[in-house]
Amino acid sequence: MSGYVGGRTDLVAQRLMDVMQALPILVLALVMAAALGPSLLNTIVAISVVIAPRAAAQTRWFDARWSFVFPQGQTDLTLITPALDDDPAPLDGRLIEDLFPAVTPSPLATDFFSATQVTSSLHTRLITLTQAAVSWPPDVKSDRAAQLPIVFDDQLALIGYELRRTAVPIGRNIRLTTYWQVQRPPDRPVSIFVHVLNEAGRIAAQWDGFTVASRYLQASDMVVQVHFIPIPPDFRPGVYELALGVYLPRAPGQPRLPIGLDGQPVADRVMLRSVEMISAP
Repeated sequence: MSGYVGGRTDLVAQRLMDVMQALPILVLALVMAAALGPSLLNTIVAISVVIAPRAAAQTRWFDARWSFVFPQGQTDLTLITPALDDDPAPLDGRLIEDLFPAVTPSPLATDFFSATQVTSSLHTRLITLTQAAVSWPPDVKSDRAAQLPIVFDDQLALIGYELRRTAVPIGRNIRLTTYWQVQRPPDRPVSIFVHVLNEAGRIAAQWDGFTVASRYLQASDMVVQVHFIPIPPDFRPGVYELALGVYLPRAPGQPRLPIGLDGQPVADRVMLRSVEMISAP
């Protein structure tokens, strides 16, 4: 309910859950049971209230069409999709292909939501994706070569990425999938930008967004974000560079989060692999 209402209601509910999690489970359950009185119903209520904050802490909100969150890196999860809409957001087909060898219906489903049990091969896939090439922008002077993970302001670490194709027909989309680990939960909404740069270093196309409710993220969470970058039909063929960064979309001036080395900011973006735009067949 707090996630649906949002705003101050959500903030108060989350802080209340934090306070309850700080209390020992057994002590809190005994106190509540004693306060409610001896009965089976009161015992059930006391246990449910004590367990609720732990369940809330394991819940993450995200748009499954473009992203997925693995709480603390767990890979055996239940995906809940609200049934309030006629066409609920499906799990991205490519993510299923890439990350979920096992997807089965869950008995937890009700008339109000669907439930799917998923088992992911995330950690196996990261063995290769964490070796992806990165580099500093041309204006950055550093004696140390860029390498993954790239940490943005001690909040989000880029730990891997994948380009579906490095040669993309003009008029299609560049599909980029990035993999992140939360270092410190963001205290404000964040957004990711991906810039497609021409040979002069100017932005020729871009994607902005972060389809995860960042206020629910916790340290060690892993996030997979899919970026579809549309390429217009009048694009010029050639090799383009990809620049990626993180910024605060609701802050004045939309400042970018710095990338630090040895406690010092060195850049506000990182370069990924280049992509070749080719004439459509």
